[in-house]
Amino acid sequence: MESSGRILVIEDDQQLQGLLRRILTSSGYEVATALDGVTGLKLVESFQPELIFLDVMMPLMDGQTFLECYQNRPEPRAPVIALTAAANLERVIGQGVDDFITKPFSLARILTYTQRKGLR
Repeated sequence: MESSGRILVIEDDQQLQGLLRRILTSSGYEVATALDGVTGLKLVESFQPELIFLDVMMPLMDGQTFLECYQNRPEPRAPVIALTAAANLERVIGQGVDDFITKPFSLARILTYTQRKGLR
């Protein structure tokens, strides 16, 4: 199957990360994953994603710190969709996130975002 876009998933829950990787890969996307923001920033440079799904609460570097670093890098920058169970979503949106998905979520919602961002 031909790849229809590069997606970076930064999620510290290995089970959820694996599930997202499988559903996105089986839908034709090229997927890279990171367990924390530090690794995610390194992958941004080498993988050059077209869309990023970002967990907000992670070890080493949380989603907010990742966003601060990511916003300071040169363009082009991929849209960032926050994956969060956080109650204070305004704080997340205010940090440069294009949109958010609250946990738990349906996999169909994840695929809807990939299509909205023009990766199909």
